[in-house]
Amino acid sequence: MTADCDAVRNKLREMFGGVVGGKHGYSVPDITHFLCHKIGENWLVTAPDKSVTDVAKLRTNNGSGNIACFCSNASRDVIISFLGSDSIAFFGGNSTYRGRISAYMRGDNQKLFVGDRCEINSANFLVVGNDSQITIGDECLLSFDVNIRTHDEHGIIDMTTGHCLNPAADVHIEPHVWLAREVSIHGGVHIGFGSIIGERAMVKKSIPRLCMAVGTPARVIRTNVSWSNSLSPEPDLTSYLMDFEKKLGPADLSNYKQENGPSRQSL
Repeated sequence: MTADCDAVRNKLREMFGGVVGGKHGYSVPDITHFLCHKIGENWLVTAPDKSVTDVAKLRTNNGSGNIACFCSNASRDVIISFLGSDSIAFFGGNSTYRGRISAYMRGDNQKLFVGDRCEINSANFLVVGNDSQITIGDECLLSFDVNIRTHDEHGIIDMTTGHCLNPAADVHIEPHVWLAREVSIHGGVHIGFGSIIGERAMVKKSIPRLCMAVGTPARVIRTNVSWSNSLSPEPDLTSYLMDFEKKLGPADLSNYKQENGPSRQSL
């Protein structure tokens, strides 16, 4: 069992390197002493001070080699469903998971990464397509009934060429993003650091950093804005966020659908 646990921990470390690569704003723990619980041919990994009853339900469908890792307590309404093999769902530490949260992972070698100090009230993560991934940075706030997906689950076919018009595509949400109630994020979207997505918005193209976007489809209505957990912003919040963004470095948007509106600088 010790050798198996070491292999599981190493697989998690490989995920950390491949998905977030030690970047600022994507905190990963030292998992040397994390506990590994084998469930069938899959694994539930918990922080040393957590028990299996503190974390989510794990469901599989004949898959193997899947890993669900929790660094914080989670409601029993958190359900991870693996419909494939060799995929990882990671939920970071110092975070709050309140209501019903489901991660539906349909495919092989998929990744779901949720960073540190996040707050999720209720959400559905739909990771569809082999090698697909959803990445969420530190300090993100997801309100109620948020939906994030890499694919529509049904193909849309061009009748002339026979090509699929909606292939699976990754989703990346940078740190300190607020997704309001019933927001829907579609595949191929990158949401920049500090941004706010308004209630019931449908996001189908990427949103720049420090912006507010609303509507269906979502469009940027204000720039150079962010948000605070408190009713009155902390005195040092602006300087903290500016320093945070500098440490993040430039965003790599090469693999994401671009927002067609004016840039942050031009508004």
